[in-house]
Amino acid sequence: MSQIRLMVIVAALAVSSSCFCLAQGLCDAAFANATDRVENAPFSALRRVVSVTRHPDGTSSRREATESEARDGKGRTYYKSEDHYWTTLVGNERVEKSEILVRIFDPVASTDTTWSSAQRQVKVVHWLPLTGSAASVRRASDPFAQALVAKSDVRKLGTRTIEGVLAEGTRMTYMVPSAEANGDKAAAVVNECWYSPELKIVLVETNEDPRNGSFIDHVENIVRGEPEVTKYQPPPDYAVQHVRMP
Repeated sequence: MSQIRLMVIVAALAVSSSCFCLAQGLCDAAFANATDRVENAPFSALRRVVSVTRHPDGTSSRREATESEARDGKGRTYYKSEDHYWTTLVGNERVEKSEILVRIFDPVASTDTTWSSAQRQVKVVHWLPLTGSAASVRRASDPFAQALVAKSDVRKLGTRTIEGVLAEGTRMTYMVPSAEANGDKAAAVVNECWYSPELKIVLVETNEDPRNGSFIDHVENIVRGEPEVTKYQPPPDYAVQHVRMP
């Protein structure tokens, strides 16, 4: 995972390659039975991903990305990232540009809102509230990641405290056949997750892949209590599109 992680957004904006919700690797597949809506556990935090990509010529490149995330006491979740990139103007003057990407998932109003500063457009997806047994919605997980978890050697690592929060550790190791590893020997990929049962989020995820590189995804600056959510709201002059799902 070399970019800000992000879960699939149904009917979301066609924005850039950056994503929302950083920890979307094998950890989410391992904890896929966690419910989407988590009430009475509000917090705000900063999530940081540092990735190292190995290239075929033997060189490597490093990228770091951050995203703010929050959840209120009713279970609404908020994600905001800013993607920086460079562009060359006339006279070879290099000017930094950026794009803000935001997602607000609101199970109370049954809406999923995304907006981008580049498109200056807000998309609000509405769905019918679920009732009865269907009200406990399970998080959709990547089937490919689930398959990797199923064939992995999974070991429990006990508990540790991360940013003042108790976390449970799991290490998953799976073998890559020599043909896929581009070598004479099979390669072992190691993924480690530290999950908070209290906050129901992945606090730290690391992945070591001898073929492609590595990454570490971790949460910083956790603040308990109701978050300040005004920074996630789009500017009032942005165009708003409403989509109603069956």
